[in-house]
Amino acid sequence: MEFRVRDVMADQEAADFLESRNIFATPVVSIDGELIVGFRRERIDALLGLAG
Repeated sequence: MEFRVRDVMADQEAADFLESRNIFATPVVSIDGELIVGFRRERIDALLGLAG
């Protein structure tokens, strides 16, 4: 599985991206364009096809 980590404290572009979407909390996971705010394992698993 390919992934990219972006640190909003060190990456202003990443911070601006989230702020433009009124997201002011981390972590944020993006899967197929859906932004998941907070660690929502069940939603992440479902989007990755891992939900059983």
